[in-house]
Amino acid sequence: MNLADEIRQVVLEILVIDTDQHMPDENIPLKQYGMDSVAMIRLAVAVEKRFGVKFKGRDLLERNFTSIGEIMKLVLNKQQGAIRVPE
Repeated sequence: MNLADEIRQVVLEILVIDTDQHMPDENIPLKQYGMDSVAMIRLAVAVEKRFGVKFKGRDLLERNFTSIGEIMKLVLNKQQGAIRVPE
Protein backbone atom coordinates (compact mmCIF):
# COMPACT_ATOMS: atom_id res chain seq x y z
CA MET A 1 0.00 0.00 0.00
CA ASN A 2 1.45 3.39 -0.96
CA LEU A 3 1.32 6.56 1.12
CA ALA A 4 -1.70 8.00 -0.69
CA ASP A 5 -3.66 4.79 -0.14
CA GLU A 6 -2.72 4.70 3.55
CA ILE A 7 -3.83 8.31 4.02
CA ARG A 8 -7.00 7.58 2.06
CA GLN A 9 -7.74 4.73 4.48
CA VAL A 10 -7.37 7.05 7.48
CA VAL A 11 -9.61 9.65 5.79
CA LEU A 12 -12.25 6.99 5.07
CA GLU A 13 -12.24 5.96 8.73
CA ILE A 14 -12.40 9.49 10.19
CA LEU A 15 -14.96 10.91 7.76
CA VAL A 16 -16.95 7.64 7.61
CA ILE A 17 -17.07 7.60 3.81
CA ASP A 18 -18.93 4.74 2.17
CA THR A 19 -16.40 3.23 -0.22
CA ASP A 20 -19.18 1.68 -2.30
CA GLN A 21 -20.21 5.18 -3.33
CA HIS A 22 -16.85 6.77 -4.03
CA MET A 23 -13.16 6.64 -3.19
CA PRO A 24 -11.80 10.18 -2.84
CA ASP A 25 -8.84 10.88 -5.08
CA GLU A 26 -5.85 12.92 -4.01
CA ASN A 27 -7.13 16.29 -5.19
CA ILE A 28 -10.83 16.28 -4.28
CA PRO A 29 -11.56 18.72 -1.42
CA LEU A 30 -12.37 16.79 1.74
CA LYS A 31 -15.06 19.33 2.61
CA GLN A 32 -17.18 17.50 0.05
CA TYR A 33 -17.08 14.54 2.42
CA GLY A 34 -17.97 16.47 5.55
CA MET A 35 -14.55 17.66 6.69
CA ASP A 36 -14.89 20.32 9.37
CA SER A 37 -12.57 21.62 12.09
CA VAL A 38 -13.39 18.79 14.50
CA ALA A 39 -12.84 16.14 11.83
CA MET A 40 -9.58 17.84 10.85
CA ILE A 41 -8.21 17.53 14.39
CA ARG A 42 -9.32 13.90 14.60
CA LEU A 43 -7.69 13.26 11.24
CA ALA A 44 -4.46 14.98 12.33
CA VAL A 45 -4.27 12.80 15.46
CA ALA A 46 -4.95 9.64 13.45
CA VAL A 47 -2.30 10.56 10.85
CA GLU A 48 0.25 11.25 13.60
CA LYS A 49 -0.36 7.82 15.10
CA ARG A 50 -0.41 5.97 11.78
CA PHE A 51 2.77 7.51 10.39
CA GLY A 52 4.74 8.24 13.54
CA VAL A 53 4.94 11.98 12.89
CA LYS A 54 4.27 14.87 15.23
CA PHE A 55 2.46 17.98 14.07
CA LYS A 56 3.17 21.38 15.55
CA GLY A 57 0.62 24.15 15.86
CA ARG A 58 1.69 25.71 12.56
CA ASP A 59 1.03 22.39 10.80
CA LEU A 60 -2.59 22.32 11.93
CA LEU A 61 -3.81 24.76 9.32
CA GLU A 62 -6.87 24.00 7.25
CA ARG A 63 -4.86 24.29 4.02
CA ASN A 64 -2.73 21.30 5.06
CA PHE A 65 -5.81 19.09 5.37
CA THR A 66 -7.87 20.15 2.34
CA SER A 67 -7.20 16.96 0.37
CA ILE A 68 -5.42 13.65 0.53
CA GLY A 69 -2.67 15.16 -1.61
CA GLU A 70 -2.08 18.01 0.84
CA ILE A 71 -2.00 15.62 3.79
CA MET A 72 0.47 13.47 1.87
CA LYS A 73 2.77 16.49 1.32
CA LEU A 74 2.61 17.32 5.03
CA VAL A 75 3.43 13.75 6.07
CA LEU A 76 6.32 13.52 3.59
CA ASN A 77 7.74 16.82 4.84
CA LYS A 78 7.53 15.60 8.43
CA GLN A 79 9.10 12.25 7.60
CA GLN A 80 11.92 13.87 5.64
CA GLY A 81 12.51 16.37 8.43
CA ALA A 82 12.79 13.53 10.92
CA ILE A 83 15.59 11.88 8.98
CA ARG A 84 17.40 15.01 7.84
CA VAL A 85 21.12 14.86 8.57
CA PRO A 86 22.55 17.96 10.27
CA GLU A 87 24.84 20.01 8.04
